[in-house]
Amino acid sequence: MERFVILPLILSLAYFVLAQTSQVVVKTPSMEPNIHIDDLLIVDEAYYSSNPVQRFDIVSLKHPSQDFKTLARIIALGGETILVKENQVFINNKAIKEPYKIRPCTKEKEEPALACANFGPFKVPDGEYFYLADDRGGSLDSRLLTPNTVNRGQILGKVIRVVSKTKAA
Repeated sequence: MERFVILPLILSLAYFVLAQTSQVVVKTPSMEPNIHIDDLLIVDEAYYSSNPVQRFDIVSLKHPSQDFKTLARIIALGGETILVKENQVFINNKAIKEPYKIRPCTKEKEEPALACANFGPFKVPDGEYFYLADDRGGSLDSRLLTPNTVNRGQILGKVIRVVSKTKAA
């Protein structure tokens, strides 16, 4: 019986030792309401060396025109056309259902200085990714930065675990 407990424990430990992971403490509210300030994230830095980037992945990335790392959610892939209309995201003219909570932007009519509820259409170049924060009204993401996309080399890893201090409290 003891052997059946020890072997999985050793294999789990070996995976975490061999895997290229890092820990990140969240410093901004850009991914709220899903990820909060002071949450601890486990980022697998080697994940995309053997797996494709997929829609809705939460990634750590370095934008080419910004001097900081950020977290964001991949929304559109290379070759796709994205349109955001009144906070609804469309990919190739089809509304997508986002399977997580977001904080939508205010309507442009209410706050014209914060025009983010509408964007596009924008065709994502092949080999590039369009990303959005979950707090759409309070974050810098692909809608607001130039260039509007990142390539695979700018994606530092996939968030594989969130240790939420907010939910534990």
